[in-house]
Amino acid sequence: MPLEKEIGDAATALSQNQYTDALDGTYWINGWDATLGDGDLEVEIAPGEGAINTGEVETTETQTVDFAGDVDADDPRKAVISVDDTGTVQKTLGNATPASPEGEVRERTVEPSPPTNAPGVVVAEVWIAAAATELVSDDVRDRRVSNNAVEDFESDATLSVDGYTDISDDRSIDETYTNNTGKTINVSILILTEVTDFIAELIVDDSTVDHWGMSVEQSSNRVRVQLNGLVPPGSEYKLRILGDDLDGDISSWYEQEISIS
Repeated sequence: MPLEKEIGDAATALSQNQYTDALDGTYWINGWDATLGDGDLEVEIAPGEGAINTGEVETTETQTVDFAGDVDADDPRKAVISVDDTGTVQKTLGNATPASPEGEVRERTVEPSPPTNAPGVVVAEVWIAAAATELVSDDVRDRRVSNNAVEDFESDATLSVDGYTDISDDRSIDETYTNNTGKTINVSILILTEVTDFIAELIVDDSTVDHWGMSVEQSSNRVRVQLNGLVPPGSEYKLRILGDDLDGDISSWYEQEISIS
């Protein structure tokens, strides 16, 4: 498993929406690998299978997405590749805008943000650099999200969600934890800090499931970062901070058990 918020939270919004969609019956099952195509600005999506609103969608042929006409001369943009309910691969373009934080690229940036309105199952995110003449492998980010728990149950399964538990006192930055609950858990972390030169990431099994959700509280001029993500049973997870030290700035860390019966 490679996830609606305000301006600056778009990366978080796409990830959160993907995990919410997976619980609601829209998710990836197998295949749909994204690789560079024969053309300089092409990406190929392999055959595969997924579910959209609990209905199965399967493709049997490789499909090509061409970004040759989507390059901005001055600023980068992010695009999302998805598979719709007809089995057709679609591209959805985000706005071209200067990179923020300045000097960062790809998933390390808050802006440009990936679009959140792609139809069907999102399978890849593509970084299109300013004035790009070709794509490289690092420009194509795996965005496939599965829901193994849902796949194993009938359509009349019941979703059970427990209340949030505050475990802030037992959690620290850059410490690895294991989900031993036997259930999927939803992790919600809030950081309030005056530090601005940093990136926060929620890591699950070595994959970034959420990063950087920044807004500024007008009353205090503090930076507010909200991270959310689902952690499957048995998976390892941690909060990783890149940049300035934030020790002591975790305002809250809540976890919520989710099960299907």
